[in-house]
Amino acid sequence: MENEIRKIEISQVDLNTQNLSFTLFKSTKEILADYISGEVEVQLKLKIPKEYPLKSIEVKCTKQLKIPEMKLRRWMLSIRKMISSQNGDFISGILLWKSNIEKEIEGIEDCLICYSTVHVIDKSLPKLACKNCENKFHAHCIRKWFAESQKSKCPMCQSFFW
Repeated sequence: MENEIRKIEISQVDLNTQNLSFTLFKSTKEILADYISGEVEVQLKLKIPKEYPLKSIEVKCTKQLKIPEMKLRRWMLSIRKMISSQNGDFISGILLWKSNIEKEIEGIEDCLICYSTVHVIDKSLPKLACKNCENKFHAHCIRKWFAESQKSKCPMCQSFFW
């Protein structure tokens, strides 16, 4: 385990340039990985138990996007599985998490109502698409638009949204 901690310390410089940074807490045996790209800020926390490798690593997303719970659980399980199958290679697990986040946000454009990628209140991504113009909006924004405009039309192309 000490070798893996040294690898993290050495690789901090290389990985910090890829929208990823680490904070290592040796006393509590915790690793925080922060992924920041534009408005997207996500944090992964790995806690290494004293009984490691007999007891598995705790993996949590502390700052997160609004991602379906099942998908998030699969990500955490795959990270745990990768770390245990790679003899404690924490960096590979963190890079797998980074890859999952990048796939989730790939091609996502700003909501054309609030001009933001990540919704301020619920941390969701714009997913609701107009069937006509295919512009995507946050669920919260489009509902507010319908309520305030008293129409069920797309704010961009003015066709019926549903």
